[in-house]
Amino acid sequence: MLYNTGTIAINGNTATGTGTNWTEPASQVRAGQTIIVMSNPVQLFHISSVNSATSMTVTPAASPALSRQKYAILVSDIISVDGLAQAMSQLIKEYDENIGAWETFATTSANQTITVTINGTSVNIPSIGALARKGSNSDITELKGLTTALSIAQGGTGAKTEADARANLGLGNSATRNVGTAAGTVAAGDDSRMGTVNGKSGGTISSAVTINGVGGGATDWHTNAGGGLGVRKGSGGDNSIEMNNTTTDPSQGNYVNQIIGKWYSGSWAFGAIRSGSTPLDRVQLNVVAESGGAAASFMFYPDGRGTGGQWVSLSDARIKKDIARISDPLTKMKAIKGCFWERIDNETTGYGFIAQDVEQVFPEAVKGGYDITLEDGTIIPDVKTVDTYGVAAALHHEAILALMVRVDNLTSKVEKLEQGS
Repeated sequence: MLYNTGTIAINGNTATGTGTNWTEPASQVRAGQTIIVMSNPVQLFHISSVNSATSMTVTPAASPALSRQKYAILVSDIISVDGLAQAMSQLIKEYDENIGAWETFATTSANQTITVTINGTSVNIPSIGALARKGSNSDITELKGLTTALSIAQGGTGAKTEADARANLGLGNSATRNVGTAAGTVAAGDDSRMGTVNGKSGGTISSAVTINGVGGGATDWHTNAGGGLGVRKGSGGDNSIEMNNTTTDPSQGNYVNQIIGKWYSGSWAFGAIRSGSTPLDRVQLNVVAESGGAAASFMFYPDGRGTGGQWVSLSDARIKKDIARISDPLTKMKAIKGCFWERIDNETTGYGFIAQDVEQVFPEAVKGGYDITLEDGTIIPDVKTVDTYGVAAALHHEAILALMVRVDNLTSKVEKLEQGS
C-alpha cells in the first residue's frame, strides 16, 4: 500500500511536503518506512521520524537536493519477510510506548494530559479526568476544551453567563431571589400567606369568586359576572342573600340595583327602579311567598309618597293599656284644619293635617323629626311628624258617634213636637 499525495522536496536529511498530511492517522505514514522519489534516477530514502504533516527526517541525506518531486511511501511492506518483521516491530514498539498512557487516559480522575505516539508522532490528549472533572459529590464541575456552550437540547443552557442562561431558559427575576417573607424574596408553596388575604393592599378580581366554609358551616360567599355579591347557606342554597348591580342600563320600570333574599321557593327583592330617563323613579320592595305566587309590591317615591297593597297597624287590645275614648271630639275636630299644601323643600303637593294643629289637641300623635335644609341653605330644625291616619280614624269615628247622638236627640225632639201638634 502506497501513500503518494502531494509532492516532496528533500534537502539534506529534511523532507518537506506540499499538499501532504503525513500525520493523518489514515495515511499510516510512520518512522521506518521507505520513500521512493521519482527523480532521475529514482532514489530511495528511509524515514527516521515524522515531524509534522509536511515535514520528515530521512536518511541518507539527499545530494544534490530534490524539489517538487513525485514520490511514494511504502506504508505497508508485508510482501517480504523483512517488511513484515519491520511492521510488526513498529506496531509492538508503539503499543509498548502508548499502553501506559492509554491506561491513564481511561482510569485517572486527575486533571492531566497524556502523550501518545501515533504513526511515529507524539500527540498530547487530555485524559477523561481532564475532559470531565469530577466534583466532591461525583458531579461534573468542568469540561475542558469546550468553546461553544451546550445548547438546551444537549442538556445545557446555550449561554456562557448566568444572566444569558436565565434568559435562554425563560426564567424571570425570581430565579435570583431567595425564599423568605421579607421584601425582595419569593414565597414558598406552603407559605401561610398564600392562603389568606391578610396584608393585601388591593387589586382587581376579573372573574367569579366563591369563598367556602365561612363561619364553620356550609356557607359560602360568592360573586358573579353580572355584578352580584352574595351569601348562601345549605347544599342547595336554600337560603341566600345577594346584592346585585346591573352591568347595563335596564329598561324603564326595572331594577338598576337590588338586594335579593331567598328562602326555598319564596323570595323578596328591594332596590331602585329606573324611570324613562336618568332620574330615579322609586325604590320598590317585592315579596313572593312561593315560586309562581303573586308579588306584593311596596313603592316609595322621591316626593315622599309610599304605596302598597294594604298598610295595617297592630291594634290588639292585649298589647295596650290605659285605653280611653276621645273626649269632646267635636270641639277637637274644630281645632284641626283639613288643608291642601305645597311643600317648599321639594315642591310636592298634598292634603292632610298640619302637625302644629294636631299637637294642640293630640300632643302624643306628634313627634319631633329631623332638620331639613332648603335650597337657599336655610335650615328648618326638628321638623314635626304626625300620625295622620291614627288621628283621623279615631277622631272622625268619635266625632261621627257624637253627631249620631245629637241626631238621635234632635230626632226624638222632632217626633215629640210632631205628636203634640
